[in-house]
This record gives sequence, C-alpha cells and structure tokens, in this order.
Amino acid sequence: MVVEANKKKIAIIYATQTGQAKTIAETINDEAMSNGFEPVLFDISQFGRKRPLDEITDPVVFVCSTTGDGEVPESATRCFNSLKKLEAESNHSFLKNFNYALLGLGDTNYTQFCNGPKLFHQKFQNLGAKCFYGPAWADDGTGLDVEVEPFIEGLWDALDQFFHDIKQHSNHKVQINTDGLSDQLNKLCIVNPNLSSELSVPEYIDNHLKIDFFDEEKKNFNHDDLKSLFRNMHPQSSSGILTATVTSISQISDKTAEKECYDLKFCLDEKFEYEPGHAVDCLCPNDDYEVEQLIKRLKLEDKKDKIFRLESNNPAKKLGQSHVKLSQENKLTLNAFFKYCVDLRWNSLKKNFFRFLSEHCTDVNEKNRLLQLSSKEGNEEYHNLVREMHTSLLDVLNTFKSCQPPVDHLIQMLLALNPRSYSLCSSDNQLEFVFNLVKFKKESTRTYDRFGLATGYLHRLKQGNNFYLMNRKFQNFTFPTDEDKPLVMIGPGTGIAPFIGFLRSKKEKLQNLNLYLFYGCRDPNKDFLFKEEILSQLAPNLKLFSVSFSRYVHDKTNGSVDFMDKYHVKDTKYVQDAIKFYSKEMVKLIYELNGYVYVCGDAKNMSKDVFNCFAECLSKELSLSNQDANAYLMEMIKTKRYKQDIWA
Repeated sequence: MVVEANKKKIAIIYATQTGQAKTIAETINDEAMSNGFEPVLFDISQFGRKRPLDEITDPVVFVCSTTGDGEVPESATRCFNSLKKLEAESNHSFLKNFNYALLGLGDTNYTQFCNGPKLFHQKFQNLGAKCFYGPAWADDGTGLDVEVEPFIEGLWDALDQFFHDIKQHSNHKVQINTDGLSDQLNKLCIVNPNLSSELSVPEYIDNHLKIDFFDEEKKNFNHDDLKSLFRNMHPQSSSGILTATVTSISQISDKTAEKECYDLKFCLDEKFEYEPGHAVDCLCPNDDYEVEQLIKRLKLEDKKDKIFRLESNNPAKKLGQSHVKLSQENKLTLNAFFKYCVDLRWNSLKKNFFRFLSEHCTDVNEKNRLLQLSSKEGNEEYHNLVREMHTSLLDVLNTFKSCQPPVDHLIQMLLALNPRSYSLCSSDNQLEFVFNLVKFKKESTRTYDRFGLATGYLHRLKQGNNFYLMNRKFQNFTFPTDEDKPLVMIGPGTGIAPFIGFLRSKKEKLQNLNLYLFYGCRDPNKDFLFKEEILSQLAPNLKLFSVSFSRYVHDKTNGSVDFMDKYHVKDTKYVQDAIKFYSKEMVKLIYELNGYVYVCGDAKNMSKDVFNCFAECLSKELSLSNQDANAYLMEMIKTKRYKQDIWA
C-alpha cells in the first residue's frame, strides 16, 4: 500500500488491564504507519485532571478493556474520574473537539460485557465528543479477532473520510490453490478445500527488531536476577514482587477424583496485608520442556545461554518494544526470555501470528493452511482448532515442519506472559490458596501431553521452594462491612476458596451473622473440598448450608453419606438447583432485606446459570417480567450488592 508523503496525524490511546488492549493498540499503531498515517501511542494513565483529553485535537483511536465487575481498567481510573467530575459540573461541551473511534474488549462469559469501554463511550458522548467510527465490542469468549480484524480493516477508510480524503483501500487478499487437497479437517495442517481460494487475511507485520548475541553466557538466574526481571516486567505492581516460600502442598481431592485439587500453603519474605476475598497474582514461568523444545525447533541450541540484546530499527513501531526494553535492562538469554517473559501457549497465537508464520514456510500447502487459519473465512476452524484445543506455539511448529521463523521476528510477535490470579482462602497468618491441576492430553492439534501453564508449575513446587507473586492491585471481591445484611455465597469447586477465608475470619461470631452458603462438587466422597472443616466447624453455625453433587446419586444402596439429609436437597446436581429450591427465601433476602450475593467460580457456565437462576426466582416470587428481574440484578451489580470473582 502506498504511503503518502503528507501523513495524517492520529492519536491511539489504550486502557489495559492484562495487556490485550495495549497489544492491539500497538498493532493498530504499526499498521497505521503502513497506511499513510502518523500515529502517536498513549497509555490512558497519562491523562487526567492535570492533562485532560481535550488537549488532543487529532482523531483518536481508543482501545479499552474491562475489569472486575464491569469497571474500567485500573490505569484508566484517574482519567475516567476526571470525566465524571466534568460531567457533574455540566461541562457538556468540554470534549466538543474530541473525535474518536472506539474498540471495546470484553467477555460475554461475564455479566457486564464490555462495560468498561461502554462507560467511557457514555461519558465521551455526554461531554460532547463525536464517535466517527464504531463502537465495536470484541468478545474474548469467542475470540477477539472476530471483531478486532474487521474493525482495523475498516478503520483506515473511516480515518480517510474523517480527513476528507476518501480513498478506497482494498482488503488484503491472497489467492491459494486448493485443488486436489484432502477434505479431512481433523488436523491443524490439512488445507480445507471447502474454503474460498480467495482469502481475506490480516496485514503482514514487518519485522523491525534485530537481535545480537554476545559471547557472554549465563546458565542460571538466581533470586536477585528474577526479582529484578519481574520488577521490570511489572513496574505497575503496587506491592512489588514478593517472594513466597512453600510451607506445604497437598492433594485435597481423593486420588480417584476426576480433577486433582491441591492446597498450597506459603509464607512471604515481607509483611503482607490482605482481607478475605483478596487474590494474588502468581508469576508462573513456561515449562522447561516446552522452552527446550522450542529452542531446538528454532535451531538455536548453541545460542540458548548466550546474553542477547534487541534493537529496533524503527522506534515508532510499537509491537515488541517492551521486549526490546527488557533485553536492555536485564542480562537475558533466550532460555530465560522464553521461560519467563513471553506466552508460548495459545494466547500468543492470534490471527496475525498465523499470517506471520505463513511467510516463513517453504512448503506451499503449509503456507496455504496457515493463511486459511489467519483469514476471516477460517474463523470457525481457528476457534475450534486453536482456541478450543488450547494449541501452543510448539504444537504449531511441530505441525508445520517447513516453517522456520526468524527468532527476532518471532519475539516481536509474541505476547508478554501474564500472571495468573488465585483467590486466597487464608486466615490469620497462614497464607493459602487451592487450584485444580489442568491436564491437556496429546490429541488432535496437541502434539504432546502437558499440564496447564500455571497449575503445572504450582504442582511441581515442593516444600521449601520459592515462587514469586504480586498482591493484585484491583481487589473487587472484598466482603461487605455491613454485617446486619444477609450475605448469600455461591462457590462450587475451587470457587469455595474466598468463602472459606471469610468464614474462618468470622469464626467466633458466625452464629450471630446472616450467612448462607451454596457449594457444589462432583462426588461427596471424592472432591468435597474442606469437607471436615465445613461440616464440623462452619455449616452448623450458618443460617443455611447447601451442597449439590453433579455426579452422585443419593441412594442408600450406593453407600450412605451421613450429612445428606441435613445439607443436601434431593436431586440437586448444581448450585442453581438448590437456589431454586430455596427460591422464596432467596428473594426475601435480596429483595426485601437488601442482601448481598457473592459468586465465585467458573465464568463459562456456572456464573451465567446462577445469574439466570436468581432472575427466575425474582420473576416467580414477585411476578416480575424477565426484563425487570434482570434489571434488578444489574442494579445490584452496579451498587456492589452482587459481586462475582469468576474465571473462564
């Protein structure tokens, strides 16, 4: 595409929580340069009362994510609060010269989808700003690329039109040959002959990084090296990087349970303040086997322990610049960089990543297949074969054997490795959390057996081992201070963790509190977590404790369980079944007595089902329409009376 000599200036602003919005903004920045624009990239944390958004006169491309219970990202809080204050002061024309395109990021597994960017959109509109393109709402539940790609593709024409310089920018099209190819679609590498031979693919992102290896070697990274590296990777951490020492780790599910659940207790090297409901962000490295095999696949074994340094030949390009900075601030080797700094699992494998790999294949069929997976036409296969299967970078390189990407370009395209959050079930001085060991068997697109990145790492820890974590800055699951109001807690599986911590902290006065707990697991004899503690110390002192079993039939011929008659509602398989059984009481608690509802656990199914279950109860007991019942629950979310700590 021809770049005009007279470039048009644009501002790109990102508001990010985990780094997704930043990466997309960097991609837009780099593609803007190729499309004849002169972009300037901003972190929204740079704006606020002292530096208001109205200083920007160029058109703005705003990429914003969502965090917590539908809040704006932490980095955006100061700017958002300044807009709220301006709105309250009736400055309805404050942003009259602010023109923006909006791309919001969210996840439909969560109740308030894309609410963070929607809040900004509303404030912009109320202050007189004009949205010249979008808004578009990208869903991480089905794949951000489904909305991100067409948004970026149409952005350049929208900007041209804004500049009164309308041009026709053709889609990036490639032609592939599918004649005579197999129609088997059960493997990642088989070209799909049913897709069009003309594909709409992302723009190829040129490499602007150069890697230099030095003679100096470094085979081991000690405690100080790692803390320094992690501090540079996470400068925004309010707590700093904390060193944890494992005091014990034990399996708390039965050996025959479908899921292995572990309880990890630890102590810290410095004072740590927390409340029940808080979570920690664990810094979990990539698996040594994957790192070793990746370096071997890239034919770089002789350089794996050599110190390297990255340089950018174009500082205006933003993708990969954080990696450049890391290599210049730390003595890094390839082995350490791939282990600690970048995500080698499916999170890095965006559509433009497959487009990048396609240019480095010598086999034409492999190139064509990678182009298909990067294309709009291949959305369904990309979702099914990459996202749903949790395909890794090593899987892809093992499958596409002729693909040999240059390491500096590969580094540019890889995303930063994000921490993993775990809810504490701690009380007093004992720090503790639980996790299920995630397992991925070798099948379909997966070319080797493996554990989940974080849970595999935690599972390998032994007593006395160190690991690193941060206190999560944004703690949105703190419990209410008003102890007179009823509190309904729903936490199946490991979602019980924060409630265990909370109940332990209130142990001396449980009988005087208005507390209700719904728990669920598969089998009372295999994976009832904290069973003895709950049944002997906690449940007898609650207003209600109800436990449901999804894989167990209450049948005395199948072995009697002594607590069933007291705490289990017959035929309830899931927590929502038990909530429906107590429908009248639940509605009284949350509607008449203005009680609280706290939900912790799986976002994909459980949290939605529980929300819908409460809506059904409200409709049934109060004769409300489904719309009014949902509106009441949404108001509870806004007023922090309905909180969720959920994960996909």
